[in-house]
Amino acid sequence: MQKIRDKVLSLLSHNFSSEQLKMIDLAVAEALKGKKIEEEETLPAVINGGIPEVMEYLARKKSKGLTMGTIEQYRQVLTAFMRATQKKLDDIKDWDIIRFLDQYESYRGVGKRRKDSMRVILNGFFRYMTDCGRLKANPMATIEAIKFKKKVRQPLSDIEFERLRRACITPKERALVEFLFATGCRVSEVVNVNRSDIDYFEQTLKVTGKGNKERFVYINAAAVVALDEYFVSRTDSEEALFVSDRKPNQRLKKNAIEKIIRQIGERASINRRVFPHLLRHTAATHLHQHGMPLEELQKILGHESADTTRIYAKDDPAIIHNSYCRAS
Repeated sequence: MQKIRDKVLSLLSHNFSSEQLKMIDLAVAEALKGKKIEEEETLPAVINGGIPEVMEYLARKKSKGLTMGTIEQYRQVLTAFMRATQKKLDDIKDWDIIRFLDQYESYRGVGKRRKDSMRVILNGFFRYMTDCGRLKANPMATIEAIKFKKKVRQPLSDIEFERLRRACITPKERALVEFLFATGCRVSEVVNVNRSDIDYFEQTLKVTGKGNKERFVYINAAAVVALDEYFVSRTDSEEALFVSDRKPNQRLKKNAIEKIIRQIGERASINRRVFPHLLRHTAATHLHQHGMPLEELQKILGHESADTTRIYAKDDPAIIHNSYCRAS
């Protein structure tokens, strides 16, 4: 029964939203209740450009609210593995997975962090296949996490951020930098923001983050002024907050925003790569240094776990000193 439900979700995944898929899944489950169904096991052959087991798993993930960007990462890793292995699920062993990861590391030159991320994706896939009865034993059970040296990302200093501001040439560049810093939004969230989403009186807006969860974020005076100047410079009627310069002025996508921020960083002569998530990290650090409690910061950033939010407060001398001053 579970296999049929997953197959239905797979076939409909490109035409329905996550909420609609959940309703369809419940309806199918109700329709199949009490029915006995027998199926033949199939090879993981490629059908219409997709491997059935992989497509079923991705449809299930989509129904749970994962973003399309995350689902695409899953698809790439799982498809590459299944095509490289060319085996039935029941025939896949732990050494097939180890060999795939080792070869990928050697041929693609990926680091240990990326290799472990791929292991996590494969682990989720095989755990799901085991839990729903498609596999008798999980081949990932004997594969341990891949150790890698975690780099502590340092936020932009006040001087670096001021240089970034001054390196902006166009109203759009300035508005994008100020908006990212003021809200601490993920770039994937900024992509979907519309002009009408912003409440200028309250200086707030609602964004949709990971897992389709909505939350409120805030904009400061600098962002409001920068956005006003950007809107005055525009001649289009597109509802998107940020659009391309050339007609038909389409909504800016994730890679376009990343490119703009990278170019501003290079122009600012900051001796490291600048990207949207670095501005998110900088915004969070700034807020925490100025007294925002971790619980409130967690809500603004949309973190599922408080442990993720603590990354921005770890051993920060300025925060410790501010806490001491408030307590003394």
